[in-house]
Amino acid sequence: MALETISFEDLMRECNFEDPVEFRRILRRNSLPVVSSGPPVDRATANAIVKRLQGRKVNWYRYELVDRDLTEPGPLQPRAHDPSTVEEWFRRVTPEADILSLAQDRLLGAVSLGGFLQGGDEAEFALRLDPHINILIGDRGSGKSTAINLLGLLADSFSQEADDLVTKILNLLDKRSDSASTLTRRVRKVV
Repeated sequence: MALETISFEDLMRECNFEDPVEFRRILRRNSLPVVSSGPPVDRATANAIVKRLQGRKVNWYRYELVDRDLTEPGPLQPRAHDPSTVEEWFRRVTPEADILSLAQDRLLGAVSLGGFLQGGDEAEFALRLDPHINILIGDRGSGKSTAINLLGLLADSFSQEADDLVTKILNLLDKRSDSASTLTRRVRKVV
């Protein structure tokens, strides 16, 4: 659904203004409709103001996405689930033998409902993580990168440095002519 209005504050941001007094002064100087912080500004007026001051139209798509995110539940928003379902997911990502390591501050795993990572049988995707090292193996398009990006979002730590490290290690592993010990030394040097 297309938005028909924009807030005064968002219109100021679209025009790269922070001071409302200065913004209104510029509107008057350019013979544009003077808007106030009270009611929202209609689409036609907002487009005319931004076109005159910035040489472009309002990026309505951005505001429609924000409105959608505020009104509809997104994939990363918490949802109410039956406690027994949550308990089952916890058991799937935490093996019985690993209960003692729960005191460590680490990501145990992830469960994804729907989307790209959903299984073919409509079951949720569950990924259990070992505290030491994890290796994802799969065909092209099987979801390895999607799973890594999901873990990065959950851990809130996916960074350019991590991406560079993974790229360097993969480049080292691609050199198949080296012996295992040489490869191990190179990987340790990078890490």
